[in-house]
Amino acid sequence: MTTNAEPWSVAGRKFYVYTFHHIDLESGLPPESVPDTGIEFDAASPMSQTCEPLVPAIKDLFKKAGWEGDGKVEIFCIPPFLPPANGADGFVIWHVKQENNGTSWLASEMRLFECENLEAVPAETVWP
Repeated sequence: MTTNAEPWSVAGRKFYVYTFHHIDLESGLPPESVPDTGIEFDAASPMSQTCEPLVPAIKDLFKKAGWEGDGKVEIFCIPPFLPPANGADGFVIWHVKQENNGTSWLASEMRLFECENLEAVPAETVWP
């Protein structure tokens, strides 16, 4: 088990991708309700301030990593006082739970800590 894989490039940003067996919590937030902390704020275009524009790229990323395309993409918000945010502004973890076998797929711009059942998916992995 490793969480040290190289990040994937998505929409000009780097994401670490993981699988986890399995997350039973299905109370993540919809991407359209979460501010995107990875972009510069633009008051003239509030819709571009949410994570919603990234959804197609994140779905594609999960599919390249092996996700079969079923399940609802959602976001977990990690506050700044929890690791690995380490005093940053907090960050988001993208999540989708594959319906047919319960595998959770996670993507984060921050590297996550090692823990049992969390497996990094190397960027060179591409599933058909």
